[in-house]
Amino acid sequence: MNIRNCWVRARLIFSLVLLFVMMGTTQVRAQDLLVASGSSNAVLRYDQNTGAFLNIFAMGGGLDFPDGLTFGPDGNLYVTSFITNEVLRFDGVTGALIDTFVTAGSGGLSGPRGLRFGPDGNLYVSSPGTDNILRYDGSTGAFLNVFATGNGLSVPRNIFFGSDGNLYVSDTAIVGVLRFNGSTGAFIDDFVATASGGLDFPIGIWFGPDGNFYVASSSTDSVLRYNGTTGAFIDEFVAAGAGGLNNPRGINFGPDGMLYVSSQSTDEVLRYDGSTGAFVDVFVSAGDGGLMDPQDLLFFDSELCDNSLDDDGNGFVDCDDPACFADPICMGIPPIEDCANAVDDDGDVLVDCDDPDCAADPACNVAETCDNQIDDDGDVLVDCNDPDCAADPACLFANFGGSGCSQLPYENSSRSMDILLILFGLAALGMVRSRMGSIR
Repeated sequence: MNIRNCWVRARLIFSLVLLFVMMGTTQVRAQDLLVASGSSNAVLRYDQNTGAFLNIFAMGGGLDFPDGLTFGPDGNLYVTSFITNEVLRFDGVTGALIDTFVTAGSGGLSGPRGLRFGPDGNLYVSSPGTDNILRYDGSTGAFLNVFATGNGLSVPRNIFFGSDGNLYVSDTAIVGVLRFNGSTGAFIDDFVATASGGLDFPIGIWFGPDGNFYVASSSTDSVLRYNGTTGAFIDEFVAAGAGGLNNPRGINFGPDGMLYVSSQSTDEVLRYDGSTGAFVDVFVSAGDGGLMDPQDLLFFDSELCDNSLDDDGNGFVDCDDPACFADPICMGIPPIEDCANAVDDDGDVLVDCDDPDCAADPACNVAETCDNQIDDDGDVLVDCNDPDCAADPACLFANFGGSGCSQLPYENSSRSMDILLILFGLAALGMVRSRMGSIR
């Protein structure tokens, strides 16, 4: 192997090792569905494709009626504990309890519901008992300030940072959705006006793949759609009671583009067509895995990294979202050269085996066959004249029988081989004699 090939292979190995190290230190998860199961005091996990119950993902630590779910920039899961007025943190891969991230009543927290990490990396939590949105340090959980209050805010429920960086809050008292400046907390407007489109007791909110705004209207058993820019009513996206929907709470668009809705009064998660709102199926059956009073819904790694949308509602879009840091699209990993398709896959103007990236590829490393009179590996050296055949039996013993001696690549190879064989023979004979002596 020449020095250039050694260097190319070393670079290839180093790149692969670096990639696997980065993958190993990044929390990579399937896009399964997590559901806050209020009355069973747990977060349950369901298969992303079938809806089958997988396991109790998170519980304990005093978690009492979990409601809001969100992943933090550290990849861990944060859950509001409604009864104990806390926010608990669980390992984002194993579900093991880490700590009480926001301690009971910190900053006046009372009856926490929705929560999200904002563009500034801090944690925002709705506090219905005090009619405001509280902000906590995103690293320590220490209380920072009352971020949004007044201007009609009363009994805030779910919150969502839009792609515009602003904070949207559903409010069951004013029966609408308020919008606040995502940096200052200043009131902007009533984004969805009171009872617009028949809205009644709004809970879950989400920006859809189409850029429009969706709201779970709990008292009407429906999901309403509003213009994502103006907040104007568009239509009743999921019709009242469709598929048995009763008291909808959390809503979320899944990786498959479908709309998932928790139906609290039937203890189910229902799925609807993401384009038409038509009922598709019961994704999680009633009570499966102990599901009781389902609240918020969250998919693992629910941020799509190349669609210019803030899919998971944390104020970060595509590659700016921590969930996408390990995505090849965002890591800048170039496409890999396919070494046998006659195409310049990685755009370096070198095709297949002419590309150094293919130096170690089997398609480009055809071995020299040492007895077929063909230059198999393309180095202009045939059979025993090729150094690759120096140790091949066809070349080592070609001198016997008086033919092929000239094929050996070294001068006086026949004589050298004879001497070498004699030495081997003498050594073997000595070993036999020694062995026989020891037997006697």
